[in-house]
Amino acid sequence: MIGGAVIGVSTALTLLKDGHAVTLFDRAGICAGASQGNAGAFALTDVTPMAAPYAATRF
Repeated sequence: MIGGAVIGVSTALTLLKDGHAVTLFDRAGICAGASQGNAGAFALTDVTPMAAPYAATRF
């Protein structure tokens, strides 16, 4: 698997639990890029659900 950020590592863990052999490749190291910079956090307060009635007019 190429990409050792949050999504790549999460996918690798899921594949491992399913019995697959996985190798992670990342040029900067596992979780060393953007995943390190934002500490793996998601800003849930900044996300507008697209199903919200006001989503099309909010921006």
